[in-house]
Amino acid sequence: MPLEPGTYTITSPALKNWEVVSRHRVEDHSLLPKRVLAIPPSVASSLKWKVECVGEDRYKLSIGGHTAALDDKLYAVLLPEPPAEEWKITYVERAAKGYIITSTSSGKGWVIPSDDNEIPQIEVRTLIVGPSFPPTYPTGEIFTFTKVPDSEE
Repeated sequence: MPLEPGTYTITSPALKNWEVVSRHRVEDHSLLPKRVLAIPPSVASSLKWKVECVGEDRYKLSIGGHTAALDDKLYAVLLPEPPAEEWKITYVERAAKGYIITSTSSGKGWVIPSDDNEIPQIEVRTLIVGPSFPPTYPTGEIFTFTKVPDSEE
């Protein structure tokens, strides 16, 4: 089930209390890359995810800046460098329906860390794949995309 280009909110079955994948509402005003977090909506940025298709199952994702993996963590980048990462977004049918998101260059994927960090930053690392067909993934590796109505973009 390919993802349509458009504007979305992103969450995960691993998140509780309506948390979303977003930037923080309060950030420094520099042009440094901004962390992408699993965060309660009350402190999340009002920015929405822009999904742009660049090929079969390949996308560029942005949230007020293109996304890139830096030191195995996900950032929104406000400057041209580092360049935008291309992501492969693959639908997962088993258990928690949603998508896995992997880098087309490194093969590493988005992961919500399971540590007790109060507001965890999304990591980009090797995914754990269950030995079944179709494969299974931990819920922290599965993300759901909810289309934002045109009137709310």
